[in-house]
Amino acid sequence: MLVTRAGRSSELQRYYYNGHQVHQDPSEVLDEQGAKAVVVALTTFVEVHQALLNVVIGKHSIASRLFFTAPVAAVLRSLEAAIDALAFALIGLIPTEKDHANAQFALLAVTLDDAEDTYQN
Repeated sequence: MLVTRAGRSSELQRYYYNGHQVHQDPSEVLDEQGAKAVVVALTTFVEVHQALLNVVIGKHSIASRLFFTAPVAAVLRSLEAAIDALAFALIGLIPTEKDHANAQFALLAVTLDDAEDTYQN
């Protein structure tokens, strides 16, 4: 389950459960207030994941000494696929906040690309 600051995870919990599947009923779209709440939760999600990815980037030298870069790179590629699936499904639920959500996912993509580039070498 995605956990964010108190009370802000409820909208996302309905669509992102344990990182495995995003459920979206095509006829279901959140109203503007719900969409704004999702963007707030998404912003926190992005900030936390960027911080985590920056730690992973910073630990590259340790991982490379232990010959552990290939498994980390594989996890990063898997994470990218999961985030792409989340983005695709989530943006369909919040058409009134689509631009804000796309901006958040773009910020996360930059950090994820940096991490992948670091571990590809």
